[in-house]
Amino acid sequence: MTPLRALVRAEAVIFLRDKVSLFFTFLFPVIFILIFGFLMGDIDDPSATLGLHVSTGTPAEELGQTHTH
Repeated sequence: MTPLRALVRAEAVIFLRDKVSLFFTFLFPVIFILIFGFLMGDIDDPSATLGLHVSTGTPAEELGQTHTH
């Protein structure tokens, strides 16, 4: 067995025996995906609001038309 293969095998055995690291590596992210998926799954149309600051004395013609939704 090559040294690299032996090292990879030894590390895999150590990793599989350590249940806490196995949980936090694989199961914990899946749990978070499920939780946030259920919490944010019904958000269909995200919206954003754009604000415009107009200093005093600016003529309305320079601003153009305003659109509100």
